[in-house]
Amino acid sequence: MSFPERKQPGKHRAQCAAPEDSTVHTAHAKNARAHIALLMKRHLLVILVTALSLTFFSGCAALLVGAAAGAGGAAYVQGELKVTEPVAVDAAQRAAEQAMKDLKLAVIKRQQDGLSGVIEGRTAGDQKVTIKTKRITVKSTEIRVRVGLLGDETMSRQILSRMQANY
Repeated sequence: MSFPERKQPGKHRAQCAAPEDSTVHTAHAKNARAHIALLMKRHLLVILVTALSLTFFSGCAALLVGAAAGAGGAAYVQGELKVTEPVAVDAAQRAAEQAMKDLKLAVIKRQQDGLSGVIEGRTAGDQKVTIKTKRITVKSTEIRVRVGLLGDETMSRQILSRMQANY
């Protein structure tokens, strides 16, 4: 009596597999490795850019720019022009109001006390303009000018220049 031949598991697949399957598998593996390498490069780039941004926009860069401003000029940092002027806070506030009027900027808010003040206005293009004054000493005031959400350095400097003409 003879027994029927038993099929071995996997033998059928091996017999049916075309020789091209191994090259297709190798090509897929190469593509997968290339894709993973690309993703790793992207992640590395994101990490590098984030680290550089944090370093630049942290206090270190602000210290460098602040040191330049302390040497006698106005510093433009992160969309805001900042300067310390040798005038009393109320004189700086009056100069800010006059500058807004001279430049035909619509004033929408005024706040002032003996230590600080804020004037907000709008340009013809509907950009928000904010001028903040803060008393440092009796004859020294910190002035901050911001135009728009991200800042406009040229317009901020024009406003400051007009303020300085009105002291």
